[in-house]
Amino acid sequence: MTQKFEDFITEKNVSGHDLAQAARYYLSERCDDPTTTEMREALYTATENPTAVDAGLDLLARDPVALDQASYALLAWAWDQPDEVSRVESAIGAAKQKLPVIEAGLLAMVAMYGMYLVVTGNRKRTTTTVYHADGTKTEKVEEYYPPSLSGLTAIFKMRRDDDS
Repeated sequence: MTQKFEDFITEKNVSGHDLAQAARYYLSERCDDPTTTEMREALYTATENPTAVDAGLDLLARDPVALDQASYALLAWAWDQPDEVSRVESAIGAAKQKLPVIEAGLLAMVAMYGMYLVVTGNRKRTTTTVYHADGTKTEKVEEYYPPSLSGLTAIFKMRRDDDS
């Protein structure tokens, strides 16, 4: 049985700052080292709402707890993906060994882009289908995100819901 992500980071004594750095390393490797401009443009395009993206980035740059939670959410999501555990372990190992990146704006961009990947990549959801007597059916889809990140993830859900 595979170790749980939470158990792994506890065992390795990973701090919130380590998580933010590891998220940066993870995205760099997984996404072929995108620049902040490339990530920002992808977020703008995905949401069609640059104002909301910029507000989310400002929040993440100012709020270390939100940054830690977003970084945790990205790495925990990645941990659950096929063949990604070793990449997450590597990123966390590198984060604990290397000098940290101090620029809050870069870490905020990484966290925001990570939330984009989480929301558009592997959503955790349940679908309930109700069949009515007249032969019609109604489907209700519920998606689950860490509560403190719901405002950040909502900007990505908004665009996706409009497309359906």
